[in-house]
Amino acid sequence: MNLKLKRFGITLLSFLLLLTSIVPAYALEGRASPVFESGYVITDSSLYTEFGASTQKDVKNLYVSSVTLQEMDGKGNVLSSKALAAPTEKVHDNCDITVWKTYSATSGKKYRIKAVFYADGYYITRYSNIVTYR
Repeated sequence: MNLKLKRFGITLLSFLLLLTSIVPAYALEGRASPVFESGYVITDSSLYTEFGASTQKDVKNLYVSSVTLQEMDGKGNVLSSKALAAPTEKVHDNCDITVWKTYSATSGKKYRIKAVFYADGYYITRYSNIVTYR
């Protein structure tokens, strides 16, 4: 009986240790970054584009680090990519950024904008809606 009790205790302890390692991983699963709260890119048919991001708390540096113009086919596949100039505005000791920039492309083709946001060593990537450039 003493041996059965020891086995039960070891099994219970192993289960509890496994459970404590799973819960933190599950809690973090939905979070893309430990710093960013959200991010978005919205563009219109003239490629007037709004970039926005929020962090969970104030950060020293927050900005759009890179922008890419992606030509799309009718099925939503990327045909080509071209690096664009990112907005130059940066915020310091803050938790929100919203900036705008207008780009140009070939009329009649479908595009989306890919943006990478930076905050104190962390990055997130966001994509705009797909538009037909006029």
